[in-house]
Amino acid sequence: AVSGEGKVFMMGPTVLPHVDGKQNPPSSTIAVKMPDGGVGEATTAWTFSDDSETGFGNYLYYKGSLFWQNGYYSYGAPRNLYCIDAKDGKLRWQTEAPGESHEWLFGSDGKLFILHETGELVVIDADARNDYHELARAKIIDSTWSFPALVKGLLYVRSGTRLVCVDLSGKFEALLTVDVTKGEMPLPVILDAKNSYNLNGTI
Repeated sequence: AVSGEGKVFMMGPTVLPHVDGKQNPPSSTIAVKMPDGGVGEATTAWTFSDDSETGFGNYLYYKGSLFWQNGYYSYGAPRNLYCIDAKDGKLRWQTEAPGESHEWLFGSDGKLFILHETGELVVIDADARNDYHELARAKIIDSTWSFPALVKGLLYVRSGTRLVCVDLSGKFEALLTVDVTKGEMPLPVILDAKNSYNLNGTI
């Protein structure tokens, strides 16, 4: 769940599709309006369609929009990326999910970032209101299940063996790569151009 505009956005009641080997009823995405002053009864502000629950990833409220991907890719469920108006729950745009894995969403500097567990980072225009607009993508690390951290334009991503810092301020350069199995944490240093990442799909 995530909050914004006096609401809490969350997945409706659901049961994982693999439980007991049965096909369970789809779930919705709902917005719950908090009572004034935080005291009293909460009410449902809006409900967005069945089978739109976030699945394994997270909801992101950013600049008046709510973003998320639905479905469990490993169960063959439909995979879509949604952008809706957080105020009234109306769809702004919807597209096929830009990746075949679990994901983490976060926003900064007018951009939506999606980090997939495969290590691929996708950058999307978060201000686009009528259609999906992808800006860039690249694989920045091996498989990861850790939520990334974004600090002053620097993205820190950890896998089971490496910590990578990527500059998201515009240069999209890898600033450091650390072997976490050795327990060493040097200060960020810019790698030479041969080892720098740029988000046009090449390294």
